[in-house]
Amino acid sequence: MFWQKSLQVTQQAIEDNELHPIATEAETILQDDIHFQVHIINQNLLKKIDDKRKRGNPFLPYQKPMYVAEAGESHVCLLNKYPVINQHLLICTKDYQEQTAPLTIEDFNAWYMGMEDGIWGFYNGGVEAGASQPHRHMQLVKAPLPMAAKLKSGQLGFKHRALTFENFDAKATYEFYIDALNELDLYDPFRCLPNNVLLTQDSLVVIPRVTNNQHGVFLNGLNYGGIFLFRDRDKLDWAKNYQLSRLMSDCALSLAGNQ
Repeated sequence: MFWQKSLQVTQQAIEDNELHPIATEAETILQDDIHFQVHIINQNLLKKIDDKRKRGNPFLPYQKPMYVAEAGESHVCLLNKYPVINQHLLICTKDYQEQTAPLTIEDFNAWYMGMEDGIWGFYNGGVEAGASQPHRHMQLVKAPLPMAAKLKSGQLGFKHRALTFENFDAKATYEFYIDALNELDLYDPFRCLPNNVLLTQDSLVVIPRVTNNQHGVFLNGLNYGGIFLFRDRDKLDWAKNYQLSRLMSDCALSLAGNQ
């Protein structure tokens, strides 16, 4: 329900020089029958780092040019000021909630409000899962999901728990998520161990994390959907040789055993 309004807000933010994409256009790398989408960081990343240093929490208060819509009583939908994907939204709690605490039914309700064809979401539960802000925010992108077939089949090289559904039910999804956290030994009522969550129109996947990077290539939930961001061409070339699927497994709980 947010996407039509977000186009208007995005256009205005571009005209006002308030939106700063941090990556180049996507390239495609075919490995393991997956058409990975890869991007190279541009100079706007320095603006993001400087903005974070000056502003602290960007969501409390949020910048008015980023506002898209209310997402229920306890959440708000914002543009990502420094997007990797052109259409990239954030669903943030209105009051401060820890990014490492378990998601709630209200979080899932607000998050799913932005779900439609061609949209998928990810959540970075903690620094080691790729979170850059401690204030709770779930993310939505209008982009291909290169890992869709692998996620659906469950043929992944790392531990995970997956749920599929025909009709979204926030309570049932939340209960599965809490069960998955417990089964994967991630759950804590105040500070869960690092994990990523992927959400689509008909599925949810929970992925434990052990580190946020390998050899200086950093991964968050976007990567586990098959979209990668690299600091420069050298890092991209290194990762191609290392294999992107191996990189994901090494930063998660690999089925082959962690290093």
